[in-house]
Amino acid sequence: MIENRLLRYFVMTAQFENITKAASNLGIAQPSLTRQIHLLEEQLGQKLFTRGKRKTSLTKEGEFLLGRAKEILSLVEKTENSFKGNENVIVGDISIGSGETATMGFIADICREIQLEHPNIRFHLYSGNADAIYERLDQGLIDIGLTLGSNQLDRFDYLPLKRFDYFGVLIRKDHQLAKKTTLRLEDLKAEKLIVSAQSSHGFEQDAALDKIKEEFHVIATYNLINNATFLVENQMGIALCIDHIVNTDSQSSLKFIPLIPQIKIASYLAIKKFQPLSPAAKCFMAKVKEKVG
Repeated sequence: MIENRLLRYFVMTAQFENITKAASNLGIAQPSLTRQIHLLEEQLGQKLFTRGKRKTSLTKEGEFLLGRAKEILSLVEKTENSFKGNENVIVGDISIGSGETATMGFIADICREIQLEHPNIRFHLYSGNADAIYERLDQGLIDIGLTLGSNQLDRFDYLPLKRFDYFGVLIRKDHQLAKKTTLRLEDLKAEKLIVSAQSSHGFEQDAALDKIKEEFHVIATYNLINNATFLVENQMGIALCIDHIVNTDSQSSLKFIPLIPQIKIASYLAIKKFQPLSPAAKCFMAKVKEKVG
């Protein structure tokens, strides 16, 4: 079994790319750190570093271990923090993964209330699409996932938040369609489209969105919309997305136009089945249930 100490030594060496600097930061002698890295390599049966005169570089096996080591150490830290505090003082970390949704404003309000009531609780936010959120829930890297749509939710315990996001298009203000206040899917047939890479959200209008990918001129896909805005600004096309994610104020060159008939998607909070929540995470979920009713 690999000791957490060895993983910490390995991560520090990988970050500094230098044994001497890593040893100094860890407060141990350079020969001692070198021996510990050799011990880890022997336990795994793999060479983790390629040692040069000035730089210590990761091998392919080392790059793989670095990702896993960070995950393991993060879980250890979360677990240790969960045992701090007592009945009257809640201490710990709450890790929340979220897709791009205006519902994050609702979550932020709850975080603020909890932080005022329990100042020793810390929040850690992770952004990603639904697949990334579900993967991190499965691995125990986040406590709670905020997702859009019901796709794959049967794998988790989940809570509907009774909040919705609405689909539309993100378009340059000087585009010929920008004068319209609403658009129909038929209006987009002659346009170059940038769409979400997510294949299914798990709601009844999925067929309409799938039809766009199959029959319309899709030139690019994205998993998070903010980077896709650069494509829109550079006149590559218009982006299909949800409202209130991208800044479209008077200073922006972009405009959001909603689709009709409305295509809406619900928000859910998901947690891993059969996994007990930390006191801090329990406090968070209790506050959410109180607000949702």
